[in-house]
Amino acid sequence: MTNRLLAVLAVALAPAPVFAIDGVVLINQSTVMAAGGFPYVISSSGSYKLSGNLTMNTSPSGNFLGSDIATVITAGHVALDLNGFSITIVNNISKLTHSIVNIYAPVVEPAITIRNGSLSWGGTGTTAIGFQRIGIYIIGSFSRVEDISAFLNATLGEYFLTTAHNSIIRHVITDGLLEVSCPSVVSESIGRLLLETLGNSCASAANADYVP
Repeated sequence: MTNRLLAVLAVALAPAPVFAIDGVVLINQSTVMAAGGFPYVISSSGSYKLSGNLTMNTSPSGNFLGSDIATVITAGHVALDLNGFSITIVNNISKLTHSIVNIYAPVVEPAITIRNGSLSWGGTGTTAIGFQRIGIYIIGSFSRVEDISAFLNATLGEYFLTTAHNSIIRHVITDGLLEVSCPSVVSESIGRLLLETLGNSCASAANADYVP
């Protein structure tokens, strides 16, 4: 986990929400830019849904604690529905000296759910040795990641997903590593599977390692 993300620091303010009829907060490129740009910060519990694709460009020094991050979740009990849309990070900087993360939950808050969409990366740039592209990084436990696809054209050490213990990973397809702290359940998923055991074993069913 070293050299990939900075330690947890202060929580940023959330942008003004736009609510759907059912009380779900809608997120799209226009609402993100109107709120000040990336990262889009979710700091209140509740339901959030993409209503369009999100695309973020990297920067030389990063946009959040020295990394480039598209979405930051700083509250527990958050459900983020990608709604079939994608979160894409475009890097045109050669040998970028920080990590790139699509969705980052940097606080020890439980019950974060991310589902139903895709994460992707584009551009002509690269990251320097020791820095990576990461799809989802969740520090809090009791989280759920379902029906997500992500393809990085990954090198062997690149991560798609990192979650804490007592999580459920289901219907995830990626060419990156799945790093799941145990006890957790990984079901019907494909990736370079890596289980970090913390005194208990992880349950695993109908999974497969990705073979490039």
